[in-house]
Amino acid sequence: VTDGEYLWVSDDGTGTPSKWLHRLDSSGAKTSVSVSLGNPNGLSIDSLGRLLVADSDGHIRRLTIDGTGAVTNNKLLADFSEFPMTQGVMGEVDGNVLFVDDSGFIYRITPSMDLPVGPSTAGLALGVGVVAAGNQGHIALDASGNIYTTNSGARIIRVDSDGTTARDVVNIPDPSACDS
Repeated sequence: VTDGEYLWVSDDGTGTPSKWLHRLDSSGAKTSVSVSLGNPNGLSIDSLGRLLVADSDGHIRRLTIDGTGAVTNNKLLADFSEFPMTQGVMGEVDGNVLFVDDSGFIYRITPSMDLPVGPSTAGLALGVGVVAAGNQGHIALDASGNIYTTNSGARIIRVDSDGTTARDVVNIPDPSACDS
């Protein structure tokens, strides 16, 4: 993901700390950011330039990182550690944060919610229900606020901006079922 100045890349490899975030500038120079994460699956930049991280340990985090690469604020937004893996994350312009889990639900955290939210938080899951079981961490928004997500790469699903209606926009056939 890019914040307009840097390209941010997650690294779920081994080492100490076990997971890293890397910031690359336009010349390719890398700054490694040390932060305690489980397995960062999704990255996004919110409307204020903070890094959003979907971590497979069930956490959604918002990080403020200074010019030297030091984490100055590590805010836990969601704790789903006992539930499905959080996969992708996306900031909306109004300050809301969307995220998906591998069960196919899409969640919206609003600035007015007490943090961190959890699976029992009222109004957290969008009303459309399961739309992308097996989600691989992909979530995006268009200019109208419609939400796009995938299930294991075979379908792209569009959910209207209020989170109540979903429809397939792309359905990729199983290549093994095609005649050669």
